Amino acid sequence: MLCKRLIFPRRSLASPADAGDQPSTVLASSGRLTLRLPQREDLERFGQWAVDPLLTQMIGSDLLYRCRHLGAEHPDVTAAILNSATSLTALVAARDRPDDRRDLRQDRRELRRDVRDRRP
Repeated sequence: MLCKRLIFPRRSLASPADAGDQPSTVLASSGRLTLRLPQREDLERFGQWAVDPLLTQMIGSDLLYRCRHLGAEHPDVTAAILNSATSLTALVAARDRPDDRRDLRQDRRELRRDVRDRRP
């Protein structure tokens, strides 16, 4: 587990100015991985995950359950993904660096250090 509890201020990501992995949406990053807040463009991905039979069987997620039954574009689901006041939804994304052959353990150490440095 990366850490027991992450506390970061939430803000609306509805603005097009927040698109991309700008510093306002990135929580932590390493040479190969980025931990970032979801954006409107990611809603389709949540919809795909919600209907994936393997994820349905392996992960008991209230968010994916609501997404499966209401749809990713439903206002309640969108609000839960992008602007929840009670939970933090974050995506781990691979960075495009095919020439980088560093060990995943190094990436984990860098992510932990980055999260630790950002704590209030």
